[in-house]
Amino acid sequence: MNKFIIHAEIPFLKLEDPYLQPWINTMQPTFQVKGRQTIRSDCLKKYEDMKKELQTELQNLDSYVCLTSDIWTSSQNIGYMVVTAHYVDSEFKLKKKIIWFKELEYPNSAIEKIRELLKHIDSSVSRLQAFNSIATRMGLKPKVDILVKHALEWIRKYFSAYEARCASESCVVMTPVANEVSSKSESPCLGKRKLEEEFAEYMTQKQFDQSHKSEIDTYLEENIEKGSDDWDILAWWKCKSEEYPVLSTMAHDFLATPLSTVSSESAFSCGGRILGDHRSSLSPQMLEALICAKDWLFISKDLDVEERHNVEPQPQQE
Repeated sequence: MNKFIIHAEIPFLKLEDPYLQPWINTMQPTFQVKGRQTIRSDCLKKYEDMKKELQTELQNLDSYVCLTSDIWTSSQNIGYMVVTAHYVDSEFKLKKKIIWFKELEYPNSAIEKIRELLKHIDSSVSRLQAFNSIATRMGLKPKVDILVKHALEWIRKYFSAYEARCASESCVVMTPVANEVSSKSESPCLGKRKLEEEFAEYMTQKQFDQSHKSEIDTYLEENIEKGSDDWDILAWWKCKSEEYPVLSTMAHDFLATPLSTVSSESAFSCGGRILGDHRSSLSPQMLEALICAKDWLFISKDLDVEERHNVEPQPQQE
């Protein structure tokens, strides 16, 4: 019931409507509707439980998380900021979750001016150079211009960085496997199998290093895929993850970056409904709990009725 109240944006006061309990009695006389204060506490607890699950999920990710933010002014003229996490999970599924919805301590107008100033600086190379010279004189780090003239130069630059990262991570992973094998003397078959797998990985890496073509050169020589309107780029990279381990890791990180502000606008639309003129007494903490929890309880409309009853709620996708 708490999930329904959160997802359907039911005002807590509606639960004390005099006609609600008599109507429920016609279906299930033993079910007693709780008071709004109890429901409020239950919803807040549900949010806290889901928040812990989210923290665990993000901590176990093996990819980067892209964060987007935006600001909004409620009908009560209170400024709020939303932060949304975008990431690609281990199954190459693009996901998003609202992780922060807080009342601003500073006026919206001040933040807007700062954002407009940053856009003004980024819009001109000369302005960016002038900004960096001022930062250098004051002992601050300059604002890095990550624009690259050619896409090929850009992808090769990041490929080198990711290649070093993947090589480092593979070395870290192999060490505990060897220790685990040596410590499990009671299972020689398991230890032998793991050693064979580790040796096979080593030989594969060795052959790759000896090849005259790098992974990125092989990829660039491939024929162009003929996509369609429903073509899934993430599914393609999942299938190619063994053939292109470094590039698929890059895709894992880069394709999580959103190209629009739809996610923020969706959060503000939800916030406008939840914190309407008739629910203006909600505390900032409760508002954050309801908006985040509703986002986390999202279930795709593409599933049929039976599937939606049998699966756990999935995080909202782009």
